[in-house]
Amino acid sequence: MNRFLRKNGLTITIIISLIFIVVVSISSYIIYVFGFYNKLQDNKVLEYYNTYNFDELYYYMDIEKNEYMSKKVFQSVVNTMYNKLELQQIYKDYYIDSDIYKDMDSFVSEFYYGYGEKSKDNFELKYSGKTTLFTRRKLLIKGIKVKSALEKNSYLGRVNNVTFNVENNASIKIDGVAVNCENNVCVIDSLFGGVHKIEYTSGEFIYFSIYNIYKDNTIININNLSNLISVNKKVSIATDDFDNAIDNSNNKTLDAGLYALVDCKSKEICPSNNSYMSINVDGTLTYTRYYGSTVNNYTGTYTFNNGFINIIFNKVDNQSSVEKVTFKINDDGSFSNDYYRFVRKA
Repeated sequence: MNRFLRKNGLTITIIISLIFIVVVSISSYIIYVFGFYNKLQDNKVLEYYNTYNFDELYYYMDIEKNEYMSKKVFQSVVNTMYNKLELQQIYKDYYIDSDIYKDMDSFVSEFYYGYGEKSKDNFELKYSGKTTLFTRRKLLIKGIKVKSALEKNSYLGRVNNVTFNVENNASIKIDGVAVNCENNVCVIDSLFGGVHKIEYTSGEFIYFSIYNIYKDNTIININNLSNLISVNKKVSIATDDFDNAIDNSNNKTLDAGLYALVDCKSKEICPSNNSYMSINVDGTLTYTRYYGSTVNNYTGTYTFNNGFINIIFNKVDNQSSVEKVTFKINDDGSFSNDYYRFVRKA
């Protein structure tokens, strides 16, 4: 026996070592599979979010295979929500000359979501399958609940059944992707929640808005958006080219005074030509509209932006109302849109 051991000792040692290694490897694998794999998978998506590694995070998102949930749209959404420089540029391009936001800081605070780490409690996770020696549980992120600096809620995940109400013959794009519209209603079955860039075309004008979508069955009346702003060029704004859509050198304004209605192309009954608008130096205005013997009095406010005058009427015949209208300021000092043209008379 001793002779056998002396003669075959090295071989036996190698065999025992191999058996030991195999046993240890199998034991480690079992411990990893049943003790750590699921937890490590959960921790991985938390780490991706908290380090802003959204490219990797995207592959864990529970998405619908459509153009509104592509990686490109996801990158657009997270770049808006988690990149202060992007938000500052949007403010400079679209809102700096308006009074919609108090200043750049208040704008950024409303839409910036990159404050603080998130815990597993902020994640809605979806699991399928089971982790065994031969299979792995699959993890998907249904959504992540987030808050901006101003404590505004948002949801980085799938949002279902979002509806946009628009004007006749208008069109809309969200993050550069066209939305199908029928009978003035545009519906998206599912898209990423979060802060989106909206391009809205109506008549001869294009408008821009940045909007937070965070829950199912959301209905958005485009013309009622408080931050809808007119864009100077009637061009299609591609996802990667929002910054080129405005000619910021166009700073046309109108002098205070009385502006008479001189042209009407409305498909409905036109007001009489003695209708007029009074633009005041304090940012307010009135519109006296004549339909034969009927007179309606509108009061509201106005702002100038990129060669347009944006008007909000908040009262009609002393009754509260919210009506928005935009006119292009012409080189001759008049202002007009698809239906009406006003010329200064006094």
